[in-house]
Amino acid sequence: MAYKELEQLDLGDPKKDLKDLKNSPISDKEIKQGIESFKADFDSFKQLALEQYKQQQKLEREQQKTMKFRGMSR
Repeated sequence: MAYKELEQLDLGDPKKDLKDLKNSPISDKEIKQGIESFKADFDSFKQLALEQYKQQQKLEREQQKTMKFRGMSR
């Protein structure tokens, strides 16, 4: 069952992909640049996610303070 689902995803054949990559005109330098570009994008995404998480935590703390204050004023 899981094998059929994987086949449907058509992720390719790793051995064939590696062979195609070795025979492709793409240089090691281009591959390394692609990897570095991906790392930079990933790092910036991580930073953005962390900032959003911190902002969300701050908002939740402020909401809790407001709710406690409203509860005390009644």
